[in-house]
This record gives sequence, C-alpha cells and structure tokens, in this order.
Amino acid sequence: MKNVIIISTEHKESGKCNSDELLKIVESIKPEVIFEEQPDDDKYRDYYSNQQSFRSLEVQTIIKYKQNYEIVNIPVDKPINEYVSLYLLSRFANMFKQYEDYKDWIREHCFLRDKDGFAFLNSKECSELNKKKILLEKQIISNSGFVQNDLNSLYNQFHHEVDLREIAMIENILKFCQSRKFNRAIFFLGYSHRESIRSKIPKYELLKSPQIEWTFYNE
Repeated sequence: MKNVIIISTEHKESGKCNSDELLKIVESIKPEVIFEEQPDDDKYRDYYSNQQSFRSLEVQTIIKYKQNYEIVNIPVDKPINEYVSLYLLSRFANMFKQYEDYKDWIREHCFLRDKDGFAFLNSKECSELNKKKILLEKQIISNSGFVQNDLNSLYNQFHHEVDLREIAMIENILKFCQSRKFNRAIFFLGYSHRESIRSKIPKYELLKSPQIEWTFYNE
C-alpha cells in the first residue's frame, strides 16, 4: 500500500521553521516522491532552474534533499487565480491586521512557530489556533463598518477558491498514485490546509479508490 505523509509547513523560513529542520524530517522518512503545493507553471519550473529565483522553504528543502537522494517531486496545485488568491488575500490580511485580537493571534502563532518549528505546525495546538483565526476573521467582517454582504461575498469567494485548490491537489495525488509505483511519499502542505484536507480526503479517495494510507506527520 502506498503511504502519503502530509507535513504541514509555512512557505518562508523563520526560527526553527527552516529548510535544514525540514530536511531532517524528510531524511528520516526517506520518501520516493514529494508532492508540492505548487501549480505546474513557468514560475514553478524557474524555482529549480534559476538560482536567483525566490525559493520557498519547501523548494529549498527539496533541492538539498535531491543532492543526495533520487526522488520525483510533483507540483499538484491548480493554476493560480491571481485575483482571488493574491489580491483578496492581501486585502483581507491588511484589514485583519488592524485589529488587536488578530495581532495577538499573529504574535502567538509566530512565537510558537519560531520556537517549536514543525512540531508546532503539525500539532493539534496549531490546528486549534487556526480555527481561532478563522473565527476572528468572521467576527471582524461581521463587526466591520464596511458593507457586510460585499465583504462576506469576497471572503466566501476566497475560501471557495481554497476548497477548489484542495480538491485539485487531492485528485492530482490520487491520479499520480494510480499511474506510478512507489511505497512512501511526502506531501508538503501549508498548515492552514491541514484540517480541511483531512475532511476532504475520505470523500475523494472513495471516488478514485486507489490503495493509499494517508498519514499526518507528528500524529
């Protein structure tokens, strides 16, 4: 049976959340395949061909791992919707950061991430804090002085795009698993997707029916 191990990450290095620490985890697992939360586009290919390109924490880790091990790394995200994924994300982030409760959440999350690294990002505590963040966001929208219906619509549009991305990533992994032989894979996935991916996997796995054991790292 194929085993896909989901490791929750952040995309930029900070404190103990860095490529060297992530490399230690990957080396302890020794995967044959690494699935990446990236769309297969020119920007993605540039990460691996252009040394001057920005490289995420995950890409840096894969490059280091491939220096000593042969693996296949596969981007499994859908093509990016720049308006929803970039513009709306930036707009909401700037709005939420004006509120003290939200700034308190940022400080707590960042402190624990920098102190405990991937042990925190792959913990129940991190998942609970992420639920708290979503509740805070909804409260801020509800209590804001903006036109609430318009904000709710944009917020729901953003999260609908997240749902579509998560579904695409699961389906792309399942498609790969149907066509290729391997024993152990890693799926690098941003921590905020951890619980929603967990809830989606059973539904889409039943539709495709490959023999996969999904494992969440650190559980």
